[in-house]
Amino acid sequence: MPVDGSQPRPGLLLEWRRAGHLWAGRVVYVAQLRPGRWATVEEWVPAELLSTE
Repeated sequence: MPVDGSQPRPGLLLEWRRAGHLWAGRVVYVAQLRPGRWATVEEWVPAELLSTE
C-alpha cells in the first residue's frame, strides 16, 4: 500500500534484492503527502505486494 494510504498505483521498479528467502523491489511512485501536495516516494516493497497488472 502506498505511503499515503491510497489504493495501489503504478510505479517504477528500479531493482530487486533478496534477504534470505524473501524478495523485495525498490519502487518509485507518486504519493499525496499533504492535501494538494504530491511528492515522489522511493521504498523497498515486499515482492508479494507488487503486481504487473
